[in-house]
Amino acid sequence: MKPYILFVCNSNTCASAMAEALFNHYAEKSGITLRARSCGLDAKEGLPASYGAMEAMEAYGIDISAHKTERISIDLMKNALMIITMTTEQAQYLTALLEHSPELKKRVSALEPDVPDPYGGDESDYRRTAAMLDEVLSALAEANA
Repeated sequence: MKPYILFVCNSNTCASAMAEALFNHYAEKSGITLRARSCGLDAKEGLPASYGAMEAMEAYGIDISAHKTERISIDLMKNALMIITMTTEQAQYLTALLEHSPELKKRVSALEPDVPDPYGGDESDYRRTAAMLDEVLSALAEANA
């Protein structure tokens, strides 16, 4: 399996799903082969992205209707070049869980500034989260080009 960037949030229905879609969109536009995946710390397997996340991504011309949630696992993390959480708190939680896996622990970082979870919010919350992710991830894709 090809290495990837792994974006992590809580449920994998909003922020990390949008992060995966945006990074892959910019990677494709930049002609780089590195891709992203996403998962959630407490995700229920196989759920779709939230409606708000789908709408927010449509504004960027990105269709995430095929997205299915995935729960974080050691296998997902082993194949990740980087494990990027949406918040510092999520990164701290994950690094504590990986205390006995120093190789995986050193791959964990958080986006800066923290990206709020728009779940349960209105359309403007999803658009604001998408805009924050857009700014950070377009730069990350360029840096890996």
